[in-house]
Amino acid sequence: LLAGAAAGAARRAARAGGAMRTDEEVGAEVAASLAIVRFREPASRIVAGAGTGGSADDGGAGEEEEERDGCSICICAWEDGDKLSRLPCRHLFHPPCIAEWLKRSLLCPMCRASAAGPPR
Repeated sequence: LLAGAAAGAARRAARAGGAMRTDEEVGAEVAASLAIVRFREPASRIVAGAGTGGSADDGGAGEEEEERDGCSICICAWEDGDKLSRLPCRHLFHPPCIAEWLKRSLLCPMCRASAAGPPR
């Protein structure tokens, strides 16, 4: 319920100043404002082919369960060096995937938190 209210507030703010913007325009602006991180394979997986997940070193994606598998929008696994968009709720997605999603909904596809809200 709160996430929906935050998304509604983002849409109302988009109408401020008399210029009405579409949900697609607002979603594109939110997508462009997201933090970008780079997925890093752990050294053990690169060398020995063991383990899963990424490294949080140097701003890379961490080891959250959903992060290990890959993008929940396109269902593709992360690859070493992939650029990922991080929503305020800290869920990660491929930038083109989340950009397209945000044209339709300003809510995270994983937890439904507002993508236009402050970071948690």
